[in-house]
This record gives sequence, C-alpha cells and structure tokens, in this order.
Amino acid sequence: AALLYQYLSNVKIFNLNTSEHLLLYVLFTSIPVILFATKHDLGTIAYSSPFVILASVFFFLAFTKMHFSSKAINYISVSTLSIYLIHCHPLIAPHFKELMRDAYDFLGGGLYMLFAIIFATCYGFCCVVLDKARIWTWNLLCKHLLNSILSQFNNFIDKLFTRIGL
Repeated sequence: AALLYQYLSNVKIFNLNTSEHLLLYVLFTSIPVILFATKHDLGTIAYSSPFVILASVFFFLAFTKMHFSSKAINYISVSTLSIYLIHCHPLIAPHFKELMRDAYDFLGGGLYMLFAIIFATCYGFCCVVLDKARIWTWNLLCKHLLNSILSQFNNFIDKLFTRIGL
C-alpha cells in the first residue's frame, strides 16, 4: 500500500488542484451529454462509459482536496448508495430511462438539462427519505429483536441458577 501511494503521488494527474480536477470533471461530464444529445446513444452515459468513469474519478479527486464538515452532508451521504441501488434496480431502471428519454424528446436541450437537475434532486431526496425510513425500521426491529433475545437469555440464566440452587 505504501508503494502504491508513493507511486500515485508522483503521477501528475493526482497532484492537480481542486479547480483543475473540477474542470476535468465538467469536461468528462459534458462530452457524453453532448454525444447523447446529438446521437441519443445511451452507451455514452452508461456507468461503464470511460467518460463517466473518468468524470467520477476527477469528481472524487476534487473532493479529496476539500476540507469541510457538515452534519447535513454527512446525514445525506449515508444514503447515497441507496440512490444508486434504487435507480439501477431492474424494476425501476427501464421506467427511469423511458422518462428521461421522453423528457428529452419533449423538452429539448436546455429545458431538459433543467428538468434533469430538478428531477435528480427530487429523486435523490425521495431515495434518501426512503433509506432513512429503512434505517429507522431496521434499527427498531433490531432493538426489539435484541431485547427479546436478551430477555429470553436472562430468563434461561435465572431458571438455570434456580435449578442449581444459586
């Protein structure tokens, strides 16, 4: 791990400043959006697209250089995986793609981008709310289950000690 870190620290692309990483992120995000807008090719915006992967790497690298603390961001960031899992679910993804394609066909370039940003924000918010409900339910269930198991264990120990005369 130390050798890998030492090697990567000598690679120029990792040593760019935050603004340069964000600029590269915007560039590698814009290319597939433009290609998609002109060709309607969903492959350019797929998660496996080299443009999307590079954009993600540069977005990640930009945030590794930032130092801030926010309870709201930490609260929401716990649920970011749920956003991905929900919108990539086989029952959701086809409807999501159809909605976005229809929105693009109906709205065109500029309005579509505004719609996509507003929709993604609302969709993400709904996914976070669902995930928070899931977390709350799971914690409640685990607490109830754990209390039940501990209660049964205590009853077992009490009966055991009563039988052996302690």
